[in-house]
Amino acid sequence: MKLKINYLLLFFITVLLLIGISCSKEKQLERSLHKKDGIWDIDKISWTIVQQDTSGQSIETGGVETNAGTFTFDKGGSGSYDYTVAGTKRANTFSWQVDGSDITISRISQSINSNFEIEQIVISFTGSETSKNNIELTGSEIIQEVGGVNIDQFVLTGTFNLSK
Repeated sequence: MKLKINYLLLFFITVLLLIGISCSKEKQLERSLHKKDGIWDIDKISWTIVQQDTSGQSIETGGVETNAGTFTFDKGGSGSYDYTVAGTKRANTFSWQVDGSDITISRISQSINSNFEIEQIVISFTGSETSKNNIELTGSEIIQEVGGVNIDQFVLTGTFNLSK
C-alpha cells in the first residue's frame, strides 16, 4: 500500500514538472518574440503571388527576396509587418500567439468605406523558432477589394525567414 502511494506521488510530481517545463518554454518563446522592441528582420522570402482584377489573372511564381523588411511582435499579442516583394511594398497588422513551440500569426477583417467599397483581409502564418535568433513562418496574405464594378484580389503565399 505504501509502495503504491509512493508511485502515485512520483507520478504526480513528474506530471507537474513536465507541465512546468512546457509552460516555461512557451514563456521563453514569447519573451524572445518581443525582446529588443520585437523587431525581426526578414532575411529571405520565398513567395508565389496570384492577382486578379477586371482585366484578368496573373501568377508570379518562384520569387525570392532578401533583406525584404521586418516583422514586429509587440507585447500582448499584436504586431505588424512591412516588406517588399516583386517591387511592391506590403504592410499590415496582425495578432500573434504561442502554443508550445509554435507561433501563429492571424488576422481576419472586413471594412466598408463611405463609397461602399469593401476590403477583406485574411492573414495566416504559422511557424517556429529554428534557432535562438531565427524564426521560419509559412502561410498567406489575402486581400480582396470590391468597389463598383472593380474586384481586385491579391494572394501571397510564402515562407519568411526572420532573424533578430
